[in-house]
Amino acid sequence: MTLDDWYERCAFAAVGVIAKVLEHLPDEGTLIDIGANVGVVTAAAIAERDATVYAFEPVPTYADYCQRRNPDARIYPVALGYECERKTLWLDETNLGWNTFETGKTGEGMTPVDVKVMPLDMYPEIAPDVVKVDVEGYEWAVLRGAHEMLRRHRPVLVVELGWGTDHPRRAEVVTEMEWLFDNGYERIAYDFDGTTDVTLVPT
Repeated sequence: MTLDDWYERCAFAAVGVIAKVLEHLPDEGTLIDIGANVGVVTAAAIAERDATVYAFEPVPTYADYCQRRNPDARIYPVALGYECERKTLWLDETNLGWNTFETGKTGEGMTPVDVKVMPLDMYPEIAPDVVKVDVEGYEWAVLRGAHEMLRRHRPVLVVELGWGTDHPRRAEVVTEMEWLFDNGYERIAYDFDGTTDVTLVPT
């Protein structure tokens, strides 16, 4: 599958996420796109809201493609987490959206790639209206590394929560969700059985 083919497939699959992002993103607002992949959410935010977009995508091929499709976006070829480190990201070359740090969920044929990880709080110059997170089970770490930014700017969060109650790091997911509720975000139920996209709104 070519990246152009994958882009078209992603654009169709991401309709719901794009709608949620655009619902909360004001005209000329600022989006942080975490796990940007080939950039379909980034492209929609620019086209529909004339947004400033900061996109984070650690897979070099996808980051380069995202930049070519979205020359006005600021693309960072790093992963986001809760500390500065290097980690092994596992890639599935048959499903280009399935790239995970969670070794307990990897399968045969996945390719390891060494990537740089940074906390979002290391980018204090970014003041987002909306943050979209789609990182295949690592969302708890992304949120943990963004506490200062979330306190300061209180953006709307559109987050894919991986695997629901079956997440191998379920305790960490619960800790981060409860931190959000304790720090000004509207409480939602998150005890679902599978991967689900949720929207978290500051109160």
